[in-house]
Amino acid sequence: MSAVGKTPASVPAEPGRGRGVPSRRAILGFSIALSIVLHGALVLISDRITMFNIASVRARSWDTFRVDLKQDIPPAPDVAEPSAPGAPPGEASRPASIEELLQRETELLKPAEDALKATVEVPQLAERISTEPIEREHNLAPDAQTLDRIDSKVIEIAQNIARQDIEVTRKLARPSAPRVLAPDELPTFGDTGGAPNDTLALPATGPSFFSSEPVEGQAPVSEADAMQAVATPDKPLESLILPEQDLPELPAEIAVARAPLNQELRAENTSEFFDDLVDIQVESYLPPNEEEGFFRLRISPKKNGDVQILPKDVTFVIDASNSIIQRKLDASVQGIKKTLELLRPDDLFNIVVFRDTPKYFQPDRVPASKENKAAALTFLSGLKSFGETDIFSAIRPVVNAPTRDGIPGVVLVVTDGRPTAGLRDGRMIINSLTEENAERNPIYAFSGGNTVNRYLLDLLAYRNKGESYVSGEVNAMGKDLPTFFRQLNDPLLMDLRADYGNVDAANLFPKELPDFFRGRAVTIYGRFHPKKDGDLTMRLVGRAATKRKELVFKTDLTKARGGDEEIARGWAFRKVYYLIGEIVRVGETPERIAQLRELSRRYNIKTVYDE
Repeated sequence: MSAVGKTPASVPAEPGRGRGVPSRRAILGFSIALSIVLHGALVLISDRITMFNIASVRARSWDTFRVDLKQDIPPAPDVAEPSAPGAPPGEASRPASIEELLQRETELLKPAEDALKATVEVPQLAERISTEPIEREHNLAPDAQTLDRIDSKVIEIAQNIARQDIEVTRKLARPSAPRVLAPDELPTFGDTGGAPNDTLALPATGPSFFSSEPVEGQAPVSEADAMQAVATPDKPLESLILPEQDLPELPAEIAVARAPLNQELRAENTSEFFDDLVDIQVESYLPPNEEEGFFRLRISPKKNGDVQILPKDVTFVIDASNSIIQRKLDASVQGIKKTLELLRPDDLFNIVVFRDTPKYFQPDRVPASKENKAAALTFLSGLKSFGETDIFSAIRPVVNAPTRDGIPGVVLVVTDGRPTAGLRDGRMIINSLTEENAERNPIYAFSGGNTVNRYLLDLLAYRNKGESYVSGEVNAMGKDLPTFFRQLNDPLLMDLRADYGNVDAANLFPKELPDFFRGRAVTIYGRFHPKKDGDLTMRLVGRAATKRKELVFKTDLTKARGGDEEIARGWAFRKVYYLIGEIVRVGETPERIAQLRELSRRYNIKTVYDE
């Protein structure tokens, strides 16, 4: 058999390949060669390929203009420039040098004499000036807050500047009595009672205070020598203070004529000091092995002090819903009746009894007269407990009601703090009522027994400058309620604001001071560093009717009466209240929770946030 035309057995035949059919390699080689040829041809003829048709572009039309050249002759100047030597008169020339150019630039042009002599006539100038009002661009009225800050800065004298050996007493700088001068009388300074011609007599010879200038015929003296020469054991420094003397009496007819003006002057003096009307007690405590200490400051009115008692606007809000058992409601009404007897005739009061809706004794507050008190007793008689409890709707209109100008308001809420209708969330009730209380009327909460929502009562009162009280037994509510109200019956100051000088205000509690009453002290807790802020300078400002009263107090906390760890625990207790109040206001944060747990562990104060 012939082997010609047969495929060897060791080489498998390609599938689909037959006689006369080109292989794949041949096709691939042919494709590559063809691509190279086409790309080369494209490169060679690329500069002859037209990308767009130029003929399609519209021929641009050119506008023709005719230009005539004319000579522009400038007008003759009022003042001719300096001419160069040899140049025609009046013709300006170029400067010959840089110095000449600078000299020309710095020459002052003199105005024409007729311009200086000319006057401008303004018709009716004097009449227009006298009649037309002049508008001020700036408000020159004093700002009360700015003045307060200035006063505070004056009080806060830096320790490295103040003289430590000088004690300034307020008594030495008393204001002058208001007086209207006679037509032929001149104003004078100093003692107006004893010296001739109403002037202060000074010694003709002797050293001058705090002066090194010598007196004629004497040697110079220093400040220490001057003080030693004047203040001797036989004649102490206090004897140099001029005694308080009254002004000489005016004739009767002049005094009568000037009485209205003097009364007006006294009315304008709306600021008073009440330093001598209060007792201030300061105690400090420095724990062992700690750098910072604690202090407690108590301000209370003197028992025998002549303090003006302010009238007050009182509103009683009584819960008579089904959550208050009848026995507790009867005890509450009994306590309210006794409390009404404590009101004075110049006080205003109203009563609100609420369930799901509030019911008012009168549309507005009424004077605490005998007739109105008797009508209030009739209104309270026979109250029955029934219905739902809507606390928010009952208190909201009360805190929105404004009080008399300069008169403190008192809102006394008697409830168990367990709402069953309306707004029920305790946190929302506290926040909403606090925001609604634009008048900042203090809210005081009272209840009794074991079924009391202390969380709502405590924080509602705390956030609104008040306090809460819960009787241990229901039967004790009738006597505990008037006892609790007696602390609020004699208001002295309202809208208290304090400035503590160099002491860090972040560690002072409470942040918002309560109103000042005769029956209760204002207590402030704080921390201090003995080496940095041991000197406490406090400025307390409040309102009493139309008067603005002020107290300035300074003490060295390192030398205050020593206390014990109860001061530290009292500070921690107030800070716990502040932190929980902030949690109610803005919510829980890890930082606040950690601070609460640290205070609870360190000072043994139990809270709902303990681990």
